[in-house]
Amino acid sequence: MKICFYTEAHLGDFLFSAPFVKLLVEKYPENEYYQHIYGSHGTVFPEIFMKAVPGLIPTNEICGDINIPTWLCNREYSEMSIPNTENYQTFPGLEDVFFVHRRIWNFIFRKHGFDVKIPDDIGISFDYESILDEQSLKSIQKFGESKRKKVFFINIKGKSGQTDNDDWLGNILHLADLYPDIDFCYMNEEQIKVDKENVIHTPSIFGKHSSDIFHNAYLSTFCDIIVGKNSGAFVAISMHDSNIIDPQKVLISQTQDNVHKKDLEIFFNKKLYKAKNIHTNFTKDSFDILEKILCQ
Repeated sequence: MKICFYTEAHLGDFLFSAPFVKLLVEKYPENEYYQHIYGSHGTVFPEIFMKAVPGLIPTNEICGDINIPTWLCNREYSEMSIPNTENYQTFPGLEDVFFVHRRIWNFIFRKHGFDVKIPDDIGISFDYESILDEQSLKSIQKFGESKRKKVFFINIKGKSGQTDNDDWLGNILHLADLYPDIDFCYMNEEQIKVDKENVIHTPSIFGKHSSDIFHNAYLSTFCDIIVGKNSGAFVAISMHDSNIIDPQKVLISQTQDNVHKKDLEIFFNKKLYKAKNIHTNFTKDSFDILEKILCQ
């Protein structure tokens, strides 16, 4: 039987669905599993994303005997939407993004007759050894061997409007002047010229690739502080198991307040978190907090 998943949104929405798709693939390996590569607003899911779920086959067409939408806002799941309470802040048990996804995926599994149990401790993780090329792995590991403190910036321009899309490099360069013994790694180039040895564009470490979210995710596991805007890269990095379970790590997670619970969107599965996870709304908040942490 062919089962085809399609995600009518962006990169992060695909990554949110990956742990649940993986459960299904592992429980019923006799099926063929496909992922439609086109999302919304011009989003195309890169081929390397398919490696997040071993056995997932990219397809240009929705082609399954069973076709499963994985975007939470698909109209099929409207009956599963979480109602606002009187104070617009709380809903019983609602602490994180996992709560919402588990509701939808339990519905999907029941609808199609799949006997799949979703464990309470499911997280977002990747097998980098099978996803990344050997040279990238070695280059990232070599960088990680340095004893210098490292700050990682997810300076992405988000597509879903979760926060401001301000440039960050000016703020990063200011911090680099104040703290020359710290390495500041950033993902995206901006208009401003970078002339500091301790301000590092991450592709200079692992090389240029058509999609480098997984390269950056692996690199982030060697960093002490991660500052990120809510985006697809944020899901892969700031919500990744290796980062969230590290009690020595600090996450500064920039996104809007959620109507149910202000910091809901900065946690995937909150019960797994041992890292300190600080919620901010805007760029100024994020850098003010970061500077306070660095000067301690």
